[in-house]
Amino acid sequence: MSPPLRGSALLLGLAIATGVACATVASRRAALSEREVIRFSHLKHHTAQIPCEACHARVAASTAVGEERLLPPEKTCLRCHAEWRQQGRCDACHLTSKPDTWPARERLVRFSHADHLTKVEGDCSRCHLELPEPGSTASTSTPMGACLSCHHHQQAYDQARCTPCHIDLSRLPLRPLAYFSHQGDYLKEHRLPGRTSPEACAQCHDQPYCLDCHTRTAPSPVELVMPERLDRQLIHRNDYLSRHAIEARADPAVCLRCHGTSSCDGCHRDSSISPSAGQPRDPHPRGWASARSAQFHGTAARRDIVSCAGCHDQGAASLCVGCHRVGGIGGSPHPPSFRNNHDREDIQRRASCRACHP
Repeated sequence: MSPPLRGSALLLGLAIATGVACATVASRRAALSEREVIRFSHLKHHTAQIPCEACHARVAASTAVGEERLLPPEKTCLRCHAEWRQQGRCDACHLTSKPDTWPARERLVRFSHADHLTKVEGDCSRCHLELPEPGSTASTSTPMGACLSCHHHQQAYDQARCTPCHIDLSRLPLRPLAYFSHQGDYLKEHRLPGRTSPEACAQCHDQPYCLDCHTRTAPSPVELVMPERLDRQLIHRNDYLSRHAIEARADPAVCLRCHGTSSCDGCHRDSSISPSAGQPRDPHPRGWASARSAQFHGTAARRDIVSCAGCHDQGAASLCVGCHRVGGIGGSPHPPSFRNNHDREDIQRRASCRACHP
């Protein structure tokens, strides 16, 4: 190999070696940032009845999480363990002979030790339920459950407002997400948290998810997008199946905005309350066919014929006329003194009249 080529090869090899070494150092530091870099047992110090503030002296005045000054400096340790340093026993605490600087922690949560220490009367264990020991893989972060033991924030959860406590949700996904309840009227009310805390929604939902219902021009009504979701209060209550008969009779026109009679008949047929069932049960109240009954269907039909049409939608000529034709068993459907209050022009103007009187 010629000298120039040999020199180039040496430079290339040196560059590769340097890159590998840098990568190794970077990976080692990254690894150290993910686990303990000091051999320290909280349990031994707690058993020796050493108070937390003896080491963490600055916590009482701290108003932010992640401040490096909350961790005790080396001189704090040397107040009791100076002989180890004098003996050169650095490995008694440090995992490496050349320890790195303690990695700074990101401030992802708004929290004031100063405020909380007063409320818990200086008892750190109220929040720090379990501290990791050497070799433990447990997180050094206080679990969210510890916060929720005192701070319920139900209204904030209902509106998915996380930012009063959380600074960067994308870097610190909330667990457990089950605390976010989407029950009740959430689909109707989600616009407010979607505008005030969009980062909370973005933990689970991406933009295309929203576009399933929302277009650039106008949102689609949720009752039309998911009409089968009776477990959500889109229009119907959770107990709608047991009470919809009452509501349908009270305002059947509202039902007909979304539902055709075929959707009703499908369920009623399976429940044997539809005329199309093999041996149908009568869905009408007792006394429905008797003119002397308070539940007489003629009175109900005059008050709200739309309610009748909810099931009997084949038209007057195919249903009503079967009984109420001239000479039929149902007799005249007209109220008393009807002859005195109509003329031939009324019959021509009203489609309901022409069903029987063409």
